[in-house]
Amino acid sequence: MIVNGSPWFDVAGQRINAFCGGVIPADGWWWWYGSHYGDGPRGNLAEVGITLYRSRDLAAWERVGTILPVQPHFEHDLHRGCRLERPKIIRHPDGRFVMWFHLVKPGCSHHSAAAGVAEAAHIEGPWSYVGSFQPDGFMLRDMTLLDAGGGEAYVIYAGGRQCRWNRTLHVSLLARDWLGTSGAWTFALPERMTEAPAITRLNGRFWLLGSGCTGWNPNRLRSAVADHPLGPWYELGDPCAPNIEPPDALGYRCQPANIVTIPGWVDRAVLMADRWCAEDHGQNRHIWLPFSVAGGRPRMSWSECWTLPLVRPP
Repeated sequence: MIVNGSPWFDVAGQRINAFCGGVIPADGWWWWYGSHYGDGPRGNLAEVGITLYRSRDLAAWERVGTILPVQPHFEHDLHRGCRLERPKIIRHPDGRFVMWFHLVKPGCSHHSAAAGVAEAAHIEGPWSYVGSFQPDGFMLRDMTLLDAGGGEAYVIYAGGRQCRWNRTLHVSLLARDWLGTSGAWTFALPERMTEAPAITRLNGRFWLLGSGCTGWNPNRLRSAVADHPLGPWYELGDPCAPNIEPPDALGYRCQPANIVTIPGWVDRAVLMADRWCAEDHGQNRHIWLPFSVAGGRPRMSWSECWTLPLVRPP
């Protein structure tokens, strides 16, 4: 049973703390990973790192541990107090797991926002930090990864140069080893100030969800579709049905993180989202909602409580 708006707990009775991450199936398990957030208004600064949970059925989650911890050495990119957000993990055809994330080093401005990259032979680790860079010369802020099949993968990120911040979503084809970009890239939703991208492939097309840029405050979500990750992308508007909660909420007071495809579902998936509390990140909440495609448009509706079928990983 999914209960949105309430704290979620693992099988040991501890609060699940894995935000703006994702879920990936591998080796007979579902793996849920994300950024660990602390309490208070500065809880978004990394003091732990990337945490990992696992489940056989998407319902009962067991904490595995911290797979990419912050580091005590000030000269390290992942020094305690960095911004270590939006981790995404995909599996390379050679079997390696590759993680990308949004990184701002401690004491640095968001103009330095970069992609951090790590890899591992097993999702539980050990993970090796590869390094950080600004893909194709652009700062990288909110981001996600897409495994498009056939050995091709893409990073989709809000970026820009100098003071342009999140003005445009970028889509970049990854290099063959998925540890960098290939040089092939395009703009998606130019000048639309879109962040928090989440992407999936359903019915042979690529569907993108995102939010506007209002800091930690909710806003109206937006969506787009393309026949190829490099576009062209066509904006489709707000995917949320009007049965919102509470009555004055926008985007169900949440921000997209990832879209999880479920075995046997053809035109449906699950949106993983985050409900932020800037005054105390210990009050952040996980929000999972049904996501579907009908009539050429994406659709979501608010459900405080709903039943996700107990599905074993493929």
